[in-house]
Amino acid sequence: MSRLLRVAAISAVMALQAIGCFAPAAPTPVPTATPDIGAMVQAAIASALNGPATPIPTVSPTSRPTYTPFPTPNLRPTYTPVPTPTMRPTNTLARTPTPIPKRLAEVECNPPDCIRDYEPPWDYVEWRSGPRVSANGVISLVARIDERIKFVVKDREGRGNITLSDGSDELYGSIVPPSGPGWDWRPKPGLWIASEYRYSNRTFRVRAQIDPAAATHPGLELCLWSGGTRTEQQLLDCVPVQQP
Repeated sequence: MSRLLRVAAISAVMALQAIGCFAPAAPTPVPTATPDIGAMVQAAIASALNGPATPIPTVSPTSRPTYTPFPTPNLRPTYTPVPTPTMRPTNTLARTPTPIPKRLAEVECNPPDCIRDYEPPWDYVEWRSGPRVSANGVISLVARIDERIKFVVKDREGRGNITLSDGSDELYGSIVPPSGPGWDWRPKPGLWIASEYRYSNRTFRVRAQIDPAAATHPGLELCLWSGGTRTEQQLLDCVPVQQP
């Protein structure tokens, strides 16, 4: 601080003191109790430092959960051995017997109606349908007869047109037309009367109910004859019968 400033400050102080000496004396104020904040703070600090120590809670470290790994899935299937079955003998089972085919019964043969001693030299018959027999014994055929043949449907002096055989000299039956003027059939084994027996425009049509055994008779054949008198009669064809 400069010397001039110091002198000025001292002068000011002295002037104030001089004024105080000459002023009337003021009443003495009652001192107001002012809390000593600093002393209170110091006392609190001293009490905190010198008083009983407040225990500091001990923090225990939190233990982490134990890691348990997930089980590894078994992707391969578990093989369970299959027990081998005990084989039983098959001869204990009942066997179904093989059915024996039914056969037509043989009938009396009157040559030459039931004997085939030669094959026709050429085809006299064109088979349009059949001959065929159903499971219940219905036989049918449609045949066209060659123009060189004199075909006679049975009459009083003629002979039959259809016989059944099996490639042998055995006769199993004959099919004849319905009764008409001049003849009336007497029933006998192996004689079957047709429900249809027509010959027109060189076409011969036959339908008849015969023995159902014809459906299973082995090697059954139908022979077609020209008809007419004994001297005119000739074999036209013998063919297998179509069976079910």
